[in-house]
Amino acid sequence: MAIHKLTESIKNRYLLFIITLLIIIVSVLFIIHRSINLQKQDAYLINKSGKQRALSQNITKIVFSIDNDSSDTLRLNSLKTVIDEFESTHNYLINTNKEGENNSTIDSLLKTSELQLKKIVSSSRNIINDPDSEFLIKDVNTIAKVEPFFLLTMDALVNEYQKNAEKNLQNLKLIIYFLVLIAVLILIGELLFVLTPGLKQLFQRNKELREATTELAISENKLNLNALELKKLKKYLEAKDEHNKIFIEQSPIAIAMVDNNMRYIAVSKRWITDYKMEGKEFIGRSHYDLFPEIGEEWKKMHQRCLNGAIDINDEEPFIRTDGSLQWITWDVRPWYDSDGNIGGILMQTGDITKRKKTENELLRKNQLLTFAEKITMMGNWQWDLTTNAVKWSANLFQIFGLDENSDVSYDTYFSFVHPDDKEMVTEHVQKSLEDKKFDDLSHRIKLKDGTVKIIQLLAEIITNKDGELIEMIGTCQDVTEQRMAENKFRGLLESAPDAMVIVNEKGHIQLINKQAEILFGYSALELIEKSVEILIPKRFTGNHEKYRDSFFTNPKVRGMGVGKELFGINKEGIEIPIQISLSPLQTEEGLLVSAAIRDITEQKLAEHKILQAKESLEVLTQHLTDQNNQLADFAHITSHNLRSPVSNLNALLHLYNISDSEEERKLLFEKFEIVISHLTSTLNTLIEALKTKKGVAKEIEFIDFEEILSITKEIISGQIIKSNATITSEFSRIPKIKYHKTYLESIFLNLVTNAVKYRSPDRNPEIHIETEYINDKIKLTFRDNGLGIDLKKHGHKLFGLNKTFHRHPEAKGVGLYLTKIQIESMGGIISAASEVNKGSVFTIIFNEDRNEKPL
Repeated sequence: MAIHKLTESIKNRYLLFIITLLIIIVSVLFIIHRSINLQKQDAYLINKSGKQRALSQNITKIVFSIDNDSSDTLRLNSLKTVIDEFESTHNYLINTNKEGENNSTIDSLLKTSELQLKKIVSSSRNIINDPDSEFLIKDVNTIAKVEPFFLLTMDALVNEYQKNAEKNLQNLKLIIYFLVLIAVLILIGELLFVLTPGLKQLFQRNKELREATTELAISENKLNLNALELKKLKKYLEAKDEHNKIFIEQSPIAIAMVDNNMRYIAVSKRWITDYKMEGKEFIGRSHYDLFPEIGEEWKKMHQRCLNGAIDINDEEPFIRTDGSLQWITWDVRPWYDSDGNIGGILMQTGDITKRKKTENELLRKNQLLTFAEKITMMGNWQWDLTTNAVKWSANLFQIFGLDENSDVSYDTYFSFVHPDDKEMVTEHVQKSLEDKKFDDLSHRIKLKDGTVKIIQLLAEIITNKDGELIEMIGTCQDVTEQRMAENKFRGLLESAPDAMVIVNEKGHIQLINKQAEILFGYSALELIEKSVEILIPKRFTGNHEKYRDSFFTNPKVRGMGVGKELFGINKEGIEIPIQISLSPLQTEEGLLVSAAIRDITEQKLAEHKILQAKESLEVLTQHLTDQNNQLADFAHITSHNLRSPVSNLNALLHLYNISDSEEERKLLFEKFEIVISHLTSTLNTLIEALKTKKGVAKEIEFIDFEEILSITKEIISGQIIKSNATITSEFSRIPKIKYHKTYLESIFLNLVTNAVKYRSPDRNPEIHIETEYINDKIKLTFRDNGLGIDLKKHGHKLFGLNKTFHRHPEAKGVGLYLTKIQIESMGGIISAASEVNKGSVFTIIFNEDRNEKPL
């Protein structure tokens, strides 16, 4: 009795624990979801405000180009498009601030930027309207003066949005910490609440055991232990073992504990019941011995969990050794001993077979409704009261004697209403629409061939939350006085679109329709009183023979295609894939089973074609994706790697034009030839890269660092001379590397060019490059004394595409992005350290698998 009460107490408290846990989870998910939405909104506003800067710069660029050539219609159209987007984005930021928390700082910045924006927009529109005006220069100057102040305002606005985002993120962290703390306290309390009854009983039994042990020691010392005392001690020991097993055996869930060798340590009674293993001995036995049907995938999952993983599955079929199908869920995770080592795994499972059967039963019932509509001469319809569109089911077309592809409307239906009933039907429909309620209606219809039928309408009127009419849906059933029972049944049978076979309880055919005769090639006389096996032989049902037999003898209604698909055989011995739907027919002669049989040969062929088409589309999609990625990579490399040689040519040309001596011009002309040679080499490399087929590995070779640096100096020699830059190197520790040559040239070119481009105006640029080993990997360092980068402000987007951090006219935001992509594609990593006005250090760690130490 005490054990029973303890079990009930544990179950009730466990249920309360589960409910509390679910409430906590739902609350946390709701709060996190709301906070994530706020973060998304903040990120979108930062993006929009940052975009305004880019649009402003773009406007200035277009305006200056128009100033040089006011007849360029393409640029005027481009300016109009940018101006429209410029105003639209600004209006979005203002409206968002009004709808949100209405931050006063942001509101002030927006108002300030609005004045500047209006000047830019007004001047731009003047230029668009009359580019040849004498005021063109004035408008251009106005835009040039206003733009720097607008950019400063937008920078401040972006910073303010970022502060809001950081504030929201901090609030999210605080909320999560608070929720975690509350959840932990609640869970600890609930856990103690659940364990208290069992622990109390256990402590009581342990106390009794200690007392018994003390008595035993006293008795042994006195050598006076008698049989009664031994019996009492045994009773206490048995009671202790019994209570220690309660926590697992009486667990309301199926749970088992195994050691590292998958041998059972403890198992709950629910586990034994779920898997129908009553009477089996578990403790000490292997999990795989008791369940030999477990496959290799599950065994691999167990090994992953024994290594520390957690595996959860909400739905999985489990085929038992007797062939039965069991649907289960599981939560498998390791358990740890007192030393923190994995001692084995805990397996918690749930049997959801009944739920799956219920789902399948619902599917069968839905299919049965379709079949019932056919055999009851009923159709369904929908009338959209907003668009006046009408839809009929296939069987409704048959009731009205129309082709299934005919266009229908309310007038179509009303044209069939018997002339004597038209007024009554009109009044009923109008009253139903006014009352927003449809009462059953029976009336006559007259078909085109003169046949008169009586139909019954059932309907429901659907309205929206404001009470406005939306739709009317309902059914229409032919309830004309039927002929004699036999003629009625045969007429129903012949009107069915599928082959119909009626069998008795013994499986003997009683009746078939014309569709069945056509499908199987037999006449009705050839099949009457013959076994249904003549149409569906057992040899075609294989392991599903029992299923097939119960299909024809079980009086329960089954839906079309439920269960395994069967094969029929026609009179010529040809196999036919079919689906069967059964329904019981209670007659005076006894129980009959009606079988609707559908030939699914065309369906199977169509499914096969669809699968083939799907596979072809997947192959084509992958091919196109690879080509797009290849072209994108080529476009980035082309646009960036050609920019530095071209810029260098411009610099050399400028030096050539201002040089005074013929000797200097000759020296510069020689450099022209070197740069053009490298430019030609780069173009040839890019063309070969474009021709490279998908899947071809990158060409790797031993490359001398000093050689790559020399090529880089030659390519940007004009920039080096113009900036008076000094480049030093230290490659003695690691002079060579096994790498992709084009990538390494691009890496050197991008990093050295950046160091020269973003030099300090207060000092000549100094660049030092060196190599060394770090943890058996090659480390390449580029160090400069340039402007530096504020990493606290820009570190998160340092290597992003189109991200710039200085107002240099040639800054495109592609070099570092491309460098990072090339390094990571070869398995390496790149990082940066920088201090404003002191310089930057870029560090590259190459993948050791592609490198070899020098001898």
